[in-house]
Amino acid sequence: SNNRLEIRGRNIGARRTVDLESAVSAKLVFNYQGLNLVENINRKVFVEVGPSISGPWTTVFVLEDNSSGIQSIVLNSMNFSVNTTIRFRTADNSAMDNDNRGANFDDIKVEWSE
Repeated sequence: SNNRLEIRGRNIGARRTVDLESAVSAKLVFNYQGLNLVENINRKVFVEVGPSISGPWTTVFVLEDNSSGIQSIVLNSMNFSVNTTIRFRTADNSAMDNDNRGANFDDIKVEWSE
């Protein structure tokens, strides 16, 4: 709710594409809150970046607990393209089978300079 991105369960996610072709530098900023991820090392939520909608993917953040905070990540220029894609997803394993396990993300933005 509240216009935030909520992902729960096994191998669930969302992605967005941004044109960074002319960017010299870029960073990804977001708020996060892990939900029911503790007590099992396989409960994870990933933030990944790739140069296209199909990757290849570079993991830039892994959430493995119920912490919350603000993350600011400088992106590698090898991922800069017309179709730079940012994806948020839960792990694809049985530890994530419960639909109450996952994360909330909010205030997601990509800041860049040309």
